Amino acid sequence: MPGLPITGTLSYNGYSFDGATHVQTSQTPVRDEANRTVIYVEIAINVTAIIAVRPTDGSLENIRKRLSQDSGPLIYSHKGFSQNLRVNVGGGVTDVKFGPKTDVVRFTPIGDNNAAEVSMTIRTWIPDCPWGTHQRDNGILAFNYDVNYSRDEGGYVTRTISGYIEIALNRKGRFIHRTADQYAEWFKVRPPKGFKRTQSRHVSKDKRRLDFSITDQQIKTRNAYPTKTIAISGGHRLSWGRSKGGSMIHRNSISMNIEPEFGTNPSNAWAWFAAVVTQRMRHTMNRGKWVLLDSLEVSEDLYGMPVSFSAGYRFIGAIRDFIGDSGIWRPLPGDWDLWQTSLSGSMFAPRGLSGLTTYPEEDFILDPCGPDSPITVGKQAKTPPRPVYAKYILQNEQPPPEKSWIKYDTVLRPSRVHPTARLSYMQTPPIDRQDPHQTTGVFAMSDDHRQKNDEIQKSGAPRYSMSLVGHAMRAGHEIPRPKLQAKGQVLEEESDSLFELRTFGNFLGVTVYSARWALNYILDRPPETVSPVGPIGKPDEGIGSSGVAEAPRSK
Repeated sequence: MPGLPITGTLSYNGYSFDGATHVQTSQTPVRDEANRTVIYVEIAINVTAIIAVRPTDGSLENIRKRLSQDSGPLIYSHKGFSQNLRVNVGGGVTDVKFGPKTDVVRFTPIGDNNAAEVSMTIRTWIPDCPWGTHQRDNGILAFNYDVNYSRDEGGYVTRTISGYIEIALNRKGRFIHRTADQYAEWFKVRPPKGFKRTQSRHVSKDKRRLDFSITDQQIKTRNAYPTKTIAISGGHRLSWGRSKGGSMIHRNSISMNIEPEFGTNPSNAWAWFAAVVTQRMRHTMNRGKWVLLDSLEVSEDLYGMPVSFSAGYRFIGAIRDFIGDSGIWRPLPGDWDLWQTSLSGSMFAPRGLSGLTTYPEEDFILDPCGPDSPITVGKQAKTPPRPVYAKYILQNEQPPPEKSWIKYDTVLRPSRVHPTARLSYMQTPPIDRQDPHQTTGVFAMSDDHRQKNDEIQKSGAPRYSMSLVGHAMRAGHEIPRPKLQAKGQVLEEESDSLFELRTFGNFLGVTVYSARWALNYILDRPPETVSPVGPIGKPDEGIGSSGVAEAPRSK
């Protein structure tokens, strides 16, 4: 039986090929997906040998099984290829791809069951760095990514970064000591300002490779999002019109739909909404106007995160600058850096809120040659933090008296009555000769020319009276009873009246009053002018008018 030279060793998984007749070795550099560098080499050893059973080897069946297993120790030295190739052996290098692995093992019996010719290929994957450089057989072997930019019709950009991390990995019995997913934080991508992020990760079955995708999409908004907010939308609506009673109403309505970060108390969303409403109302008041908050609505998704808010308020007084006084289109408070920082544990975290990671202890190499013990995956999910309640009170402020009138409508109705009498003569009534064919006139004319017509006589001076009718609504202050004031030497006396004052309701901290009245006055002579005593202001500062009514002139 021919033998190998005295020098040199070839053994795999504890069996030495001392009787090898032919050994052929090849080496293939394996490059990363970018084709920029060699990350390891694949060494293939083709061996044909005559093996004979020795007392220490057991049977040929035992040798065959040993040569068929993966990740065994490989020693190949002094064979014209390497001075000392030691894989998965102390003092050597560790295979980076769960090797060495054997290909087809052919056994050709020789004689009885104690010898055979074996043909097989042993493959191993190891780093092969130039002399003088540091060589690793653990950690990251390759990392590459590509970037894709897309732009919509408005110029808004979406950036997608896709890549992978490949690590060196081998087994320890039926377990592994690390996974590629544990390197998810190794690659950090700073998000652009004003972009939201979605991410995905995929861990390969052998846990050697992590594929990832990071998509940053530009948010279509003029204002930075509030902190701890995943999504938000809202609007500010202005309206101007007349009420059923004819008075002018200037209304504002602000609504928002907010999705807070999971684990964040929805009260934080309420605080932000209330702050925006307060900012817009404060803008109006800083311009010398006043507002009254008169409606609020809150809605929650019982099994989701979104919450919705709406608030309505009206301007108290006339508005000259409809757009400017409302504060619409004014920038809202917010900072993109603070927003991104507040979501560093959720939207911008590689593992999201739960921190889910694929750990080595969650994997088990299972085959028919070992136990089928069950394993548990996902034991380490984090519990969201306890939400903190954010307190913010949204309420009205007490307006000054001159800016408190919500509505003030009053009407002056002058009346003049002349004392008049009808005098009839005592005479025989005429005969009514109504002609059914008469086309003019209402009554038939009598043909008795002896009939005398009645006499109409005026006696005394005209009688003058005035009625003051109206209604009003006021915020924070009671409504005083109006009265009539006539100019000149006029004596006015109130004959009968109705004045009703009631509390309309409490509008978020400010009481609103309403009143209505009907006041009747008797005058002893025609006045020069008559005016009601009530809330009169400049047209751009309050509801009201001059309230002047001239007395009717005699013809």
